[in-house]
Amino acid sequence: MEDDVVVRSDGLEGFTFAAVFDGHGGFSAIDFLRDELFKECLLSLQGDLLLSKKDISAIREALHKAFVSADSKLLTWLEAMPEEDKSGSTATVMFLGNYSLIISHVGVSCVVYVLSQLSLGPFNWSWMDFKLILL
Repeated sequence: MEDDVVVRSDGLEGFTFAAVFDGHGGFSAIDFLRDELFKECLLSLQGDLLLSKKDISAIREALHKAFVSADSKLLTWLEAMPEEDKSGSTATVMFLGNYSLIISHVGVSCVVYVLSQLSLGPFNWSWMDFKLILL
């Protein structure tokens, strides 16, 4: 399978970055995106500055910019390959920290968010003190 998962926290004070890539047509796109998308997100979010401020509009704009920039760099990189490479990937990115979960994606990928009552006893929303933000 041409899929990959990345979890990183370097450069993000109090936040963790997680990404799921669903690749197709080879591994080249994923090999490039697993580092480049993180770098672009970090750059656009000014480290974790925008995440910490919880300004949803600024976060949405920064992540959009990061995805567009990573995609542009991926296309340039693939075109420069000595042999034609038709690989590609969807991406789902999550930032978790500071009582927030921020999710963004590109392509035909999505996130299913499930709360479980396993051993927590009766379900009570009061234990869940964070925001879920889907961009």
